[in-house]
Amino acid sequence: MSQFAQSPTPSLSPSPSLEFLNGVSTSLQIALNDLFHHEERLDSMLVNPAKYEELAVQRLEGNLSAWQSILAGMADQVRLAQDDLELLDTDLRQTLNSFTTARKHLQGA
Repeated sequence: MSQFAQSPTPSLSPSPSLEFLNGVSTSLQIALNDLFHHEERLDSMLVNPAKYEELAVQRLEGNLSAWQSILAGMADQVRLAQDDLELLDTDLRQTLNSFTTARKHLQGA
């Protein structure tokens, strides 16, 4: 029997360098797939550019219409808030006038 017992072969785990390279490879493959997909879309747009221009204009018009609606709603809210503030200002002036009158009356008595 040998003086040194042979231990079972340890399971080899991937080295950090190998893991890094595998990650880089995967990332590159994903980026290349995205690039090819984007190029295919561009190629299809070049075949019929008028269709895509029309769609872009329609989308822009839709966005502008939505913004106009949002701004109109905000303008209505501002008008209502301003009306409320004017009512509060009127009430405050009346209350201050009442206090001034009451103070003058009390000082004169």
